[in-house]
Amino acid sequence: MKRKVLVVLLMLWQTMVATAQRNPVEGYIITLSNDTVMGTIDYLTDVENCRACVFKALGESTFKTYGPDEIRAYRFADNGVYYVSRDLMVHGEDIKAFVEFLLQGGVSLYHYTDKHDHYLFVNEQGKMSELIDDHLDSHSMDYPNKVRARRGRMADMQAVLYKDKKTVEQLLTLPYESRPLTALVRRYDERFCTEEGDCVQFQYDRKRSRLYSSRRLRFEAGYVLGVYDGGDGRNKAHMEMPRVGIGLEVRSARIDPNLSLLYMLSFSYLNLRGHFSPDRYHDPDDEWHDKAPLIELSVGGAYRFCPQWRHRPYVHGAVSLVDLTIFGLQAGVGYDFAIGSKQHLQLSAGGHVMKTFSSGGLYFTTLNLAFVL
Repeated sequence: MKRKVLVVLLMLWQTMVATAQRNPVEGYIITLSNDTVMGTIDYLTDVENCRACVFKALGESTFKTYGPDEIRAYRFADNGVYYVSRDLMVHGEDIKAFVEFLLQGGVSLYHYTDKHDHYLFVNEQGKMSELIDDHLDSHSMDYPNKVRARRGRMADMQAVLYKDKKTVEQLLTLPYESRPLTALVRRYDERFCTEEGDCVQFQYDRKRSRLYSSRRLRFEAGYVLGVYDGGDGRNKAHMEMPRVGIGLEVRSARIDPNLSLLYMLSFSYLNLRGHFSPDRYHDPDDEWHDKAPLIELSVGGAYRFCPQWRHRPYVHGAVSLVDLTIFGLQAGVGYDFAIGSKQHLQLSAGGHVMKTFSSGGLYFTTLNLAFVL
């Protein structure tokens, strides 16, 4: 019995591994012969990215894992993170790993991550010094002790930044993070290392990249059918409404490549048709009509399933405000058709509710076609 349970658990584990979702991002690798190969990189965690590059070349169907001995470098598209293979000493041990290339100049700067963030300074003579993030906080009680500890570790750094003692002094109180360290080394290079040529900065805006890695223009067109309920049990009507919209679809491969944020501005033409409630002025068969343009601003999201498929199902939802007097909720399902390297055609259906702040509401279904550039 125990053996059967073990076999079942192993099968489940293999299934989970086989079906695990990747985090694919366009990019390239540089081979040992200095050739550039375009393709797709599996965007892993910072720690895992320093250990290996999981890459699928254009035209290939499977990913391959490369170690720092097998390729020279790799980089994510759109000036993303740039990793190069380097020999380095971490915790007294010589290793070879992928390190994030932040700045190239008379003094170059690299970033390596394991359990800690390591920053490597290498000057034109090949001398290297390492800083490890100690999470310095000027408001904490141990701030003076950390500054003294930093001063005791600056001997190697003085040999690397030997042209300016003030730069070394600034490292005593500066946060050990990519942005301030890159700015500091860049100023040093531009002042003291001009003979080495212009600096090349590879360090990217990490916050912006994670939140706004991909912004695409989105066009929508649809048709709406539903009912109007005045809220008093008597005023009801059928409605139909053509609808067009324009907006942005924002994706972040670093957060989740399957998740999108949607910002839409839509224009509709509402057409209502109903019957008057019987009274001394109207017969039951008397109809009334009303037409009105509507402007709707919506914010929502979509999630696409089955990342291994080229064409994928998705779900979506949003909240909206119509003409500043009506709020709305919408949700639905759809299918995403990839028709190019970045272009998508999406067909969806769903439900939509609009309610006034006083009374009454619209309840309808939508059929929607979207084109994403």
